[in-house]
Amino acid sequence: MTNSVLIENIILPVPESNKDRRVSERLAAGKEIKFFLGNACYSGTALNFSSQGIFISTDTTPSIDSKFEVIMFIENNIIKEPVRVVRTSKKGHYYRGIGIILERPSEEYLDFIDRF
Repeated sequence: MTNSVLIENIILPVPESNKDRRVSERLAAGKEIKFFLGNACYSGTALNFSSQGIFISTDTTPSIDSKFEVIMFIENNIIKEPVRVVRTSKKGHYYRGIGIILERPSEEYLDFIDRF
């Protein structure tokens, strides 16, 4: 069976080219996430997590190398992580999400990934 990701009962294949370049395994999710750009707060859905990054489905697309803080509500805890945008995803004329890397993953975040 090829690698796939389960998101809300929909199975999506993971292209071999993407799988081979991953440094760490991606874990499928569907968690609401908040992020701040300047004084504005935006929301999105974390479609997958890894120990080093997150892909967020969002209509707000900061530019590559933008740095900001992501806030996640995980297991009754608020986790704040400084991040940097490393990729944007576009379908047609519309952006559908951003790939972010965690600048300094906290112990709480890494514990969450280990338990996921």
